[in-house]
Amino acid sequence: MQGAVWSALHQVQLERGISCVAVASCGRRFVIDLPRVRVATDAAVEKLSLGVATLSVRLSCVRKLVDESLAQFESSKAPIRSVSRDFYDIFTDYGELVKLLLEASCLSDKTKTRAQETFALLKEELARERGFVAGVLALPEDTIDELPSRAFADFVVSLHAQRAHAASLQDRSSAEEIDIVKPGLTPTPQLSVVQQRLLLTFDVRGVRKALDLDTWWPIVTSHIEKMNEVQSRLQALAAATGGSSGGSSEGSDPKGEHGPAAEARALVKRTAAAIAGTSAAGAGKPDEMIADLESLATSLANAPAEALKHQMVEAVQRRAKKLASSPTARLEMALETPPARSNVPLVPDEWRVPLSELAFVCQIGHGSTGTCYRAQWRGSSTSVAVKVAHSGSEAAWLSEMSTLCKLHHPNVVQLLGAVLSPPTFCLVLEYCHNGDLFEALQKPTPPGFTISVARGVAAGMVYLHSRGLLHRDLKSANVLLDAHNVPKVTDFGCATDGGTNAPRRNNKRGNLTAETGTYRWMAPEVVNHEQYSRPADVFSYSMILFELLTHEIPFSDLPPVLAASAIGVGKQRPVLPHGTPPSIASLMEQCWASEPSNRPSFDSIDKHLALIVGALSPQERVWLDVPTGHPVVRQSPATMIAPGGLKVSPAAASAAALGPMGSVAPAIKPIDGWTGDLRGDGATPVESPLAGNNPPLGKRPRRP
Repeated sequence: MQGAVWSALHQVQLERGISCVAVASCGRRFVIDLPRVRVATDAAVEKLSLGVATLSVRLSCVRKLVDESLAQFESSKAPIRSVSRDFYDIFTDYGELVKLLLEASCLSDKTKTRAQETFALLKEELARERGFVAGVLALPEDTIDELPSRAFADFVVSLHAQRAHAASLQDRSSAEEIDIVKPGLTPTPQLSVVQQRLLLTFDVRGVRKALDLDTWWPIVTSHIEKMNEVQSRLQALAAATGGSSGGSSEGSDPKGEHGPAAEARALVKRTAAAIAGTSAAGAGKPDEMIADLESLATSLANAPAEALKHQMVEAVQRRAKKLASSPTARLEMALETPPARSNVPLVPDEWRVPLSELAFVCQIGHGSTGTCYRAQWRGSSTSVAVKVAHSGSEAAWLSEMSTLCKLHHPNVVQLLGAVLSPPTFCLVLEYCHNGDLFEALQKPTPPGFTISVARGVAAGMVYLHSRGLLHRDLKSANVLLDAHNVPKVTDFGCATDGGTNAPRRNNKRGNLTAETGTYRWMAPEVVNHEQYSRPADVFSYSMILFELLTHEIPFSDLPPVLAASAIGVGKQRPVLPHGTPPSIASLMEQCWASEPSNRPSFDSIDKHLALIVGALSPQERVWLDVPTGHPVVRQSPATMIAPGGLKVSPAAASAAALGPMGSVAPAIKPIDGWTGDLRGDGATPVESPLAGNNPPLGKRPRRP
């Protein structure tokens, strides 16, 4: 049965592409192929056992639109400019047909694995790209501007979704499944070049000049045919293993499974029972119930974070599938339904932005939780930044949106709106023309830049802490610069309640997650899994001050994990460049003090900076305004300095940070799956220990 669904899906995807080209070209291309393709599609649909009548009716309606458009063009009754609208309407209607078939695939085979489901979505996004690009290439030149703005927004989302599905396949598939899907994840060089250009600039007109329909259609269709073969191999594997090779898409609990995943699954079930009041302790005495809940809280705090998150997501998805059969309806229901004890919707109407109002221009950043684009909003020439959440990152998207909509400060990035168009979730943010501080420090900086940015970031952090927020990932890449180099703190994916200066526990009840942030900027108490609160942000700020003075990232001559070990285990600090004004050196040493209680508050830092600026000598101002900074690593072999003044070489720090046989000291537990963080993008758990190849002296690494 499942093979029949995939076959019908493949044929409808092909018919969509052929029909789009036929209409977009006003009947000049591919019309001769339509009858043959339709016969093959009908034969594939007839083999289905579910929803044949519904699919046939919907298919007939779409074909009627295609035939009417072609007939009008042939008789010259339709104005030529209507071709763009006709093409996109037909493209959209075929998309609805594909959704029906994808839903049918969910119902037809209980052995279908997650890899099959994700790969089917990936193949559909590429098939959508084929139909859209082919149609645009076939359109008359003077009709492209008549395409609705929603068309290009949907196209951007489709390109974005391909990356998300490919990443999900690589992260969640079994080794056997990965071997099978690898050919489907490896496009030809020619296809890769075209996709990269479209992904970065969405320059359809430019692509039309460099690519024609006769070139595009065969290269993309060849890859889709290859993906169809991969789909068949995945189906055969699932049939042979009963759907157990990569885990059932229904999230079944295989017998005999052990380890973190099984433990996390059990905790999720126990938590659900406790919340519902159906746990075993629910009928016991109050003292027993309290003890059971406290035990559960401790177990949840100590459980592996990734395994627990994965099982919770699966549990929610299983519940959602029981509530609604349509994927779109499920997401709408989850996000539109207000919390049980509140009449306020999760996303207030005043913050909502229709996707059709955004005209995407180019990609400006990419990270683990989302991709950031520059766009125009509502036809204005003013740019905005649009952060599109990756698949599976909806919870982080909602958390960041909930945080940003409460923040209003000149030194904090401003939320302008949110796109809630399942499966697309975006944050619309103010666009900062000068990028982020990390990038700015790779170029000469103007006079007054160092002090201006230092004071602006401090002012933003004063505001955030006054609002009870702990940022937890403060670094140069998370400070944006507007057209006037005014700094804006951004990226609140890791932000959490940090209402007081009192240390809060991590990995225990009332927990704050250990090792949240990025290694080189991480406070020693966070690295060492100790209690932490606001002073952790102050430590990260001291590393930004170091960057402003040197135009280098902290410990740039050490891999990230060893840099964190040097900070947390070896109690080392970067050496300050010769000539650092004593007042600034004193402030930095206070900010990076080993004891969190010895660090000043941001309110004190802000006031102290005002006094420092007023007391700087002309020579100190000249020193601070050197456009290229005062690098430490590229001037001489780097040393690091402990709070007590002891200078240590990188080799000694590395040795101190390593355990027996060169293993990393136990305090450092790298989190798997970190892929990097870009301009203002969603905060990431920790920096990848694999990203630490030492850069040549005098060069900053590509990204913190």
